[in-house]
Amino acid sequence: MIHFGMRSFVNGRRLAPTVLLAAGLICAATSVAAGQSTTADSIATACIERDTSTAWQRLSEAWGNEAGAHWTNAALREELIALGDSDQAVRRGLSVADSMRDAGFARRMAARDSIDAAALSRIVARYGWPTRSMVGARGADAAFLVAQHNASLQKTALRLMRALPRSEVSQANLAMLEDRVLVGEGKSQRYATQLTFSADGKRMSFQPIDDVEHLDARRAAAGLPPLTSYLCLMRVMYGREVDDPRARKP
Repeated sequence: MIHFGMRSFVNGRRLAPTVLLAAGLICAATSVAAGQSTTADSIATACIERDTSTAWQRLSEAWGNEAGAHWTNAALREELIALGDSDQAVRRGLSVADSMRDAGFARRMAARDSIDAAALSRIVARYGWPTRSMVGARGADAAFLVAQHNASLQKTALRLMRALPRSEVSQANLAMLEDRVLVGEGKSQRYATQLTFSADGKRMSFQPIDDVEHLDARRAAAGLPPLTSYLCLMRVMYGREVDDPRARKP
């Protein structure tokens, strides 16, 4: 899955290249943990050991496993999955770094995101935030995907998701969205999901992180892989060196 976010152009004005969410890397990791087969598996397995006793993997498996699951609104589930597919379709074909240099790509992506955001807004107004019991894990993940790519929906989505029982919302999605909102407000992130490219595009680094010492504990509690594995995934998938925030000097 692709699942990447960026802030390269706003109203035609070029901004500092920022990867606000490396969600594709997280999806690669969690798909391996959940035993799902994807094209990213060969990359993910090179960085992550399949240790099902690890807390983050248990959470990932529990969320993603839809075997025997039931949901109350199958039609809405399919609509959301289609929205998620359209979100990803416009992002295929270019790497993150290449897309930042392509103004046409950015415009197409912004147009698609606007259409999907309007559709999701109508859904939320009618049904409330899509939950696991309502649309299954795939449907709920698709709603998150659309929301996290649209600044106009992020704070509302975060508020609604926080108000739901833990079993109804992916804690990994919630953590990623919280980081995105925090970084958008100029604050330090909590889970280390938001990154930025260097000016020359050859390196990547994390946006400021709060309490790095306890970062892995927070990531595990949210169903996110440990930072060491995440760094490995990013280096392999983006082909760039990624600065380790734990190595920063005080």
